[in-house]
Amino acid sequence: MLKIESKIHSENLKIYKGLSKLIQGFFYANLPVTEHIGYKHSSGKIFKKTNFCFNLYNGLLTIKFNALKKELEEIVAVSLLKNGLKLGEICLVDTCVNLSDHKTKYR
Repeated sequence: MLKIESKIHSENLKIYKGLSKLIQGFFYANLPVTEHIGYKHSSGKIFKKTNFCFNLYNGLLTIKFNALKKELEEIVAVSLLKNGLKLGEICLVDTCVNLSDHKTKYR
């Protein structure tokens, strides 16, 4: 799991509604095209191997990104370290990246 924490310079910005699309755009700009398209199941449903959630509270933005293929998390982490977190024109400061191994037990 990749956990990204950053601060938004101004807490007065009303950006929560549009933030999801900006974060999704950041991830898909760094991932292979096949991840954006998804994978079609025999039932006709389209599945993706990645998932993210975010929270914005008092100017602190927390993003959690998870992928079935851990290489995809590493791609995003390296891009973050090289280029920073770019979410449109929003100014972010004090970005912290944490890449951890999250294992789930299957029954």
